[in-house]
Amino acid sequence: MPQIDPTITISVVLALVALVAPCVTSIINNAHQRKMKELELSHIQNERKDQYRTRIIDEYFENTGACIAYCTNDTLERYGKSFALALLYFPENAIHLVTQIESDIQNGFYADANRNLEKLSNCFPENKSMLLSK
Repeated sequence: MPQIDPTITISVVLALVALVAPCVTSIINNAHQRKMKELELSHIQNERKDQYRTRIIDEYFENTGACIAYCTNDTLERYGKSFALALLYFPENAIHLVTQIESDIQNGFYADANRNLEKLSNCFPENKSMLLSK
């Protein structure tokens, strides 16, 4: 039986480890970078959705307030567009107030519409805190 030199054995093992270790490190690093990029893209997409939703809500309040204060064909038209989008993006607990405001405006009950608009604004405390922090 041939004698195995321990220095050669150790050298071969170290050489194999030196070849394999960078490959394993690269695989782990790439998987981590891919996951981080997916999280970043998901975060950006959620931010854009939140910004769009906030813009829809802000426009609804702006156009509704203008329509209540001074109802013209122009303000009524802008309100109508905002109303349609509001139904898509407002939370469930606010839909009743949105439809009530629509009914009040269509029937010319602007004081009631204004009161309901104030109630509706309380459904969005996060928007109020954003305005105060600016």
